[in-house]
Amino acid sequence: MRMTKQGGAEVSDSDVTATELLRLEERIRQEQETFNLRKEHEERWFNLRLRMGYMAVLVLPFILFVCSTIIYNHESLPPSVVTLASSALLVDVLGLLISVWKLVLNPSSINKTEPISRGFERVVDEE
Repeated sequence: MRMTKQGGAEVSDSDVTATELLRLEERIRQEQETFNLRKEHEERWFNLRLRMGYMAVLVLPFILFVCSTIIYNHESLPPSVVTLASSALLVDVLGLLISVWKLVLNPSSINKTEPISRGFERVVDEE
C-alpha cells in the first residue's frame, strides 16, 4: 500500500475519493473515444488507398490502350490529336505514379493505430 501526503495528511491508495474515480473514469472514456476516432480515420484512409489502387489498375490500361492506338495510327489522324494523345499519356502516367507513391506506397503516410492511454498507474501517480 502506498502512502502519499495530500494537504498535509497522509492518504493511502484505498482512500481514493469518488470524485477522483469519476475523473479517472472520464479520462479513460475520453481516451477510448479518441482511440476509436483515430481507428475509424485510419480505416477510411485505408479504403481510399485501396480504391485508388484499384482505379489505377483499371484506368491506366484503358488510357494506355487509347493513347497507344492513336500514336500507332498517327498517319490517319491530325498531328494535333497525336500530340494531345502523347501528352495525355505522359501526364497520366506521371500523375498516376506520383499520386500512388504519395498516397499509397509512401511508408510515412501510413499511420499505425496505437494506444493513447498513458497507463492507469501513471494516471494515478499524477493525481
